[in-house]
Amino acid sequence: LYWKQGRYAEAVEEMKWVARLLPEDEGVKFRLSSTMILAGQFEEAKALLLPLVENDEADLASINSNLATILFFEGDFAGAAELYLDAIEKEPEDPVYYRNLGDALWNGVSPEQAEPTFVEAIHLARRQLAINPDDSYALSSLMVSAASIGDVDAYLRAKKKMVEEWASDPQTQYDFAIAASRLGEMEAAQDHARQAYELGYPVAFLRADPDITASGANF
Repeated sequence: LYWKQGRYAEAVEEMKWVARLLPEDEGVKFRLSSTMILAGQFEEAKALLLPLVENDEADLASINSNLATILFFEGDFAGAAELYLDAIEKEPEDPVYYRNLGDALWNGVSPEQAEPTFVEAIHLARRQLAINPDDSYALSSLMVSAASIGDVDAYLRAKKKMVEEWASDPQTQYDFAIAASRLGEMEAAQDHARQAYELGYPVAFLRADPDITASGANF
């Protein structure tokens, strides 16, 4: 209930009780780490995720991706890219992991080096959308990736669909902000970031995100 309401710090405290009651359940630890990330408790989440990444039996791409996300927001773009690559090896058809890898390369190396990764994210997202046109994760991956490589037509088409379907979703407004920042539209990026914040997007993400920072938005 707390998680659904965006009260992530309180959700963490309740999840800790579950982890105490089920100390061997790695799924519980993973869900606790996910909630800690949303609460901005990056160091605590990292302490839970590192053993899971090193455990060969816990072969979940999402574990690598969660740890990569923490490193990304800490500014360790090279470490994040390596873990996103590990996630892709486990789930090579997921456009979200390619988009995330592209984000790490964009910020850690250069937009030019990130371009092939974003192109692959677009390809996989379109394939996913052909199966399910209402897959918001695939559509947002396509939109941000298209903006990142300057494909304005593809970006605008994806954005139009997202405005029609999910404009009131905080994740959507956050993705609009990232895409606008990549296109150099900093005032629009600031506006979307503020809307994401007002809709309940985790402020820890907004404060730590390099694209949001580049737009001049602050919280």
